[in-house]
Amino acid sequence: MIGSYEDRVASDLDRGSETTGVESDSVSVYLKRKLRGLDLRTRLTVSDHEHLKSEHDELIGATSRASFDGRTTELMQRAGYPVEVGGGAAVLTPWLELTHRRQEIEEFTISNPYVSDVTYSGTEVGETLAGIGLDARVEPIALGETATLRLFGGLGYAQSLARDDHRLTIGEAAGLGADQVETIEREQLRRVTLSLGGEVGVRLSYRF
Repeated sequence: MIGSYEDRVASDLDRGSETTGVESDSVSVYLKRKLRGLDLRTRLTVSDHEHLKSEHDELIGATSRASFDGRTTELMQRAGYPVEVGGGAAVLTPWLELTHRRQEIEEFTISNPYVSDVTYSGTEVGETLAGIGLDARVEPIALGETATLRLFGGLGYAQSLARDDHRLTIGEAAGLGADQVETIEREQLRRVTLSLGGEVGVRLSYRF
């Protein structure tokens, strides 16, 4: 599967504004197999990002821009155990999931109207998530003679097992002071997901 994503965020500063954005292209590869009653699903996703950063100073009317690359690699493994209920009218699948994600951001330099150019070091962080949930699907329901309705849904919960903080070094090209080391803390993730859906199938017949 191939996908694209784009996002922009603008914020006000004391004497200007800042805009950050990202454009991403990703490729995902899926592997499904059965083993002793288990449905095993593996997903590998690699995403390349182009980050954009713009700072505008209203006092002197100057705008500074920079672009830099990044990459995210994610590996997910899910194991589910489908169980038929109601004489096969529905299937319930409890599942467990483990995901590991690695993010890399390259070094970049942006101009500053008051000091020399400022360089931000690259960073590399990882995180591991564990998930548990339950999926359900109902066998197709007849809608007249030519259509069927299939219902499905799921409930899941995910939580961080480990999540690194971003650490980066900020330095000026003129080297007038010591480099500054910043730590951007990332809170532990807790997420609940609920999905509901349906599919309508229609059988068409033609006579010639």
